Amino acid sequence: MSGQHTKEPWLLSERPHGPFLGIYSNFTIDGKPCFSGRQAIASVHYEGKKGSAKYHEMFKANARRIVACVNALAECNIDDIEYCVENGWSPFSGNVFASRVELQRQRDELLAALIQAKELIETAVPFEGAVMRQIKAAIANAEAKP
Repeated sequence: MSGQHTKEPWLLSERPHGPFLGIYSNFTIDGKPCFSGRQAIASVHYEGKKGSAKYHEMFKANARRIVACVNALAECNIDDIEYCVENGWSPFSGNVFASRVELQRQRDELLAALIQAKELIETAVPFEGAVMRQIKAAIANAEAKP
């Protein structure tokens, strides 16, 4: 993961603090529950030109969106999220993360089958041929990249 962030869920203050809406968490920087107040995360500007209600609505919607997006992606790796954004993918379109989980499951099943096949081959043909070296290299590569 590229850096730690405050543990979810993130929350939005119910009332503005001066010209700002607060985004906070009930967890400390080390992920433990806060027992003395809230862990501040960010402040979002709340006041617009001459106190216009349109600006209040837009700024509050922006703050709500930040909190909702962070909480929706709570279980996702930051690097994966950034990769999706850089490639113009939405994490929710086509279930990119669900697909990744399915591919990981398939990889684990194939790795287990390959290890079992290797053991059977070693029992039946006890020599180190090119195919066996290829199988061992594939297993080592798969085990190095969980």
